[in-house]
Amino acid sequence: PALLSVAFHSKALRCREENLHIGARGSHELRFDLKPRRPNAQYSKQVTLVNAKNRFNEIALTFRSCNIDPLNVSAHQLFYRLALGPLFSPAAIVAAAAGSGAGSLSAGSSNALVPSGKGA
Repeated sequence: PALLSVAFHSKALRCREENLHIGARGSHELRFDLKPRRPNAQYSKQVTLVNAKNRFNEIALTFRSCNIDPLNVSAHQLFYRLALGPLFSPAAIVAAAAGSGAGSLSAGSSNALVPSGKGA
């Protein structure tokens, strides 16, 4: 049997289990979650699996990821907000079923294009 510990330090990469016990000839699925904090085209993190019962049995894993925003959505979303207001009221649900929804998208920037009326 092996008693494994997962050794690494990262704000973006997480592992749900830090210590796990694996029986003889057994296996265990180990899940890692990556939540990028900022764009990084060459993210890399080394994780070491250490067998506490046999220090010579170490496994080094390298996680690599390309965390980029090709459409620049993260910066673009700062200028808009979705105003749902009365959209989820019972009257709006009935009106939406009849074909007249009530939602609006408003711009929070003076550079945004806003449709104007006649003659503008």
